[in-house]
Amino acid sequence: MRVAGVDGCRGGWLVATARAEPFELVAVEVVADIAAVIADDQLAYVAVDMPIGLPDNAPRACDAAARAMLGPRRSSVFSAPVRDVLSAVDYPDALVRSRAACGRGLSIQAWNLVPRIIQLDQAMTPRLQDRVRETHPELCFARLGAGPLANPKRRADGRAERIALVGTPPPTPRGAATDDVLDAIALAHGAAGFARDDGRCVGDHALDARGLRMQIWW
Repeated sequence: MRVAGVDGCRGGWLVATARAEPFELVAVEVVADIAAVIADDQLAYVAVDMPIGLPDNAPRACDAAARAMLGPRRSSVFSAPVRDVLSAVDYPDALVRSRAACGRGLSIQAWNLVPRIIQLDQAMTPRLQDRVRETHPELCFARLGAGPLANPKRRADGRAERIALVGTPPPTPRGAATDDVLDAIALAHGAAGFARDDGRCVGDHALDARGLRMQIWW
């Protein structure tokens, strides 16, 4: 049984494909379009570090719950934008739309993710959520270890912590960073857990305007 962990990266999407049981990394590659990954029915589960299910006018419960669980790594969980932000033409327009919808602004980090959020949103359906699940790498690392990791991923000690949990990563593909590779491998471990019927999730399972469940798995 094959699974995949997918992380957004500079070149598009970094996909770590693995055999689920026993876990064995098969390939790490950068692809431009996530739709083809989602459509691959040879992948039993796909764990994606990108929002699935977008609110109309309030923060998602799953984002708040994930932050509460991650303690020192809580800042790694960005709040998902409200759906109207997807129609914004630029960052100032996105700020106006976000404040009008929910009374809150939008971080520049979240705005930079909007093109990939749109791509994923267009490819997703409620039925696909049975095997394509929003996941967060820091939750996966926390589960592989003894709890939330102590150090940020971009520091040398943080990278060492993550390598100790998932092994030395393969060469980094063009269009990605080593941090992306480690995150994608952690997500693949999460997807392997789903294949063993050993997944957990947070959130209130509210549905968005497209009928997508707003929840984060690991």
